[in-house]
Amino acid sequence: MRKRRFGRLLFFFFLVLGVLVFLNSDFFQVKDFEVVGMGNIDPQTIVPEDEVLGHNIFHIDKDFLVDYAKKDPTIREVSIGRKLPATLVYYLEPREPLAWIQTGNKFFLVDEEGYSIKETEEIEELDLPLIKMDGVESEEEVRLDESNLVFCLKLLENLDPWVLEKISDVVLGRRRNIQLFLQDGGKILLGEAYSADELPGIIVGFMRELEDQLHLLEYLDLRFEGRPVYKLK
Repeated sequence: MRKRRFGRLLFFFFLVLGVLVFLNSDFFQVKDFEVVGMGNIDPQTIVPEDEVLGHNIFHIDKDFLVDYAKKDPTIREVSIGRKLPATLVYYLEPREPLAWIQTGNKFFLVDEEGYSIKETEEIEELDLPLIKMDGVESEEEVRLDESNLVFCLKLLENLDPWVLEKISDVVLGRRRNIQLFLQDGGKILLGEAYSADELPGIIVGFMRELEDQLHLLEYLDLRFEGRPVYKLK
């Protein structure tokens, strides 16, 4: 009995040893990588090939690769999978642009969290609101967390798409002194009376109520609580 039991243990030992040797063999060295989710991105800019190609697919430091890829400001989330025996797969979620921000002579394309996706010296033809700010410095890949801007971005994110399309420019002042300029020439004045969660419903409700007369709107004043005050041209 003891010899039989010893033989079984010896068999399982060599079986496990063989599996471990096989998993660490050249058969599982990474030879390729794929990117899923952002077809316009250059894989070589987000994959450190020296840290990937030729390395065992089970020993890859995924956290390092995720952090490396997220240096690209256009990427919101990254997850990495394995396609055995020798291919790494990057699954990417892009940052969705919400607005342009103008600071001095620079323009920053930002998402709803205020992260800069792109910096340019000339605004590109994207159908997005332009937020004008004074006295705010920023760099690419740095979150613009000035309080009024965060408030404004949350508001724009929560607006219905058809309402957002009607906003051409946004001017930020102090203490939530925000002006939304409409494409038809009217404007919406905002203050501290309502939160960024309350305002979208109020604005959408008013614009639906005056849908046929929006082109005549001179201003809508939401700086104070109570029924909105507005004036037509």
